[in-house]
Amino acid sequence: MSLITATFAREQIPSLSGNGEDALLDTLIAAVSAAFARHCGYPPATWGSDPTMTATTYTRRLTGDGSRTLTLDVWPVLQKSDVTEVRVDPTLDFTDDIYLVDAAEYALVPDHPGQLQLLSTSTQGRWSRLPDAIQVICTAGYPVTAGVVDDSGLQQAAKWAVRSWYDSRKTQGVSQVTHDINTTQFRDEEILSPQVKQLLGRYRLPRVVL
Repeated sequence: MSLITATFAREQIPSLSGNGEDALLDTLIAAVSAAFARHCGYPPATWGSDPTMTATTYTRRLTGDGSRTLTLDVWPVLQKSDVTEVRVDPTLDFTDDIYLVDAAEYALVPDHPGQLQLLSTSTQGRWSRLPDAIQVICTAGYPVTAGVVDDSGLQQAAKWAVRSWYDSRKTQGVSQVTHDINTTQFRDEEILSPQVKQLLGRYRLPRVVL
C-alpha cells in the first residue's frame, strides 16, 4: 500500500490544479513508497512483492539473545493483538502446537514499537538463542486512514519525494538550461534527496542502521 494519495501529493505541486495527472502521480507514489521501505530496511512481506512501510502481516524468523526481551526486525507493532502467533521451535518446522508461546506469557514493551517481553512467570523463561528458532506472525508498519499514512513525518517526506520525482522528468540528464542571459545549472539528484533521507532517519530499522 502507498503512503499517500494523488490528492495529497498535489498539495506539494502548485502547478497541478486538477486530477489530470493523477495516474502518473499514483505511479510515482507507489515507486516512492517502495523506495522509502527499502531505504528504511523493511523486507517484502511475501516473496516477490515490494516492501512497504504501511501496516502489513509478516511471518518472521528471529534469534533471541537469551534474555526475556525479543526485538522484532519490523515495527511498529502498535498493540498486542497485532501479534497473531509466536512459536519457539528447535526443529525449525513451526508446525507443532507444543511450541506455541501462549499470549498470556508475553507483553509488548511499553514505549517501544517492536519488543516482546516474557513475563517473569513465563514457562518459556528466556527467548531461545538457537538461530532462527523463533517465529513471529504479526502486523507491523504504519496504519493508513483514507489512503494517507497516519504519520505526519512520512506524509511530508512522501510529498517532497513525489514532487522531486515529478519535476525531474524535465531536468533529468540535463546539465544546464539558458534563457536570455540567465543560465540554470542542474544535476541529477539521488533517488532520495538528502532532505528526504533526513526526514526518514528516525524511521530506519536497526537491521539497516547497525
